[in-house]
Amino acid sequence: MSNGDEMDSDSWRRLHRLYLSDYDEEDIKNDAYDISYIHEEIITKLGELIKGGATPMQVAGVCQAIAAQLYKKYLSTEEFVELIDMVMESALGTEDNRVLH
Repeated sequence: MSNGDEMDSDSWRRLHRLYLSDYDEEDIKNDAYDISYIHEEIITKLGELIKGGATPMQVAGVCQAIAAQLYKKYLSTEEFVELIDMVMESALGTEDNRVLH
């Protein structure tokens, strides 16, 4: 798709809402199966990489970088920043829970 053909974030949101309006229990079951399958495949591959000599930190770093690239590509800037903020809060806790050393 050329830049002129790309959908803006509002168009993506409208498309997403339209899709979800027809989303039923069967779709949820299919998505759950797909996610479970993807998870199993990725975990298997990550295990193979670690058994082959990669460190868990190397594997985690690559996974995180890939996730960030995908999120940035498919989310608006605002959605991307919100997601990264949620991830940081989840990983680090809130300001009240942080301990500085």
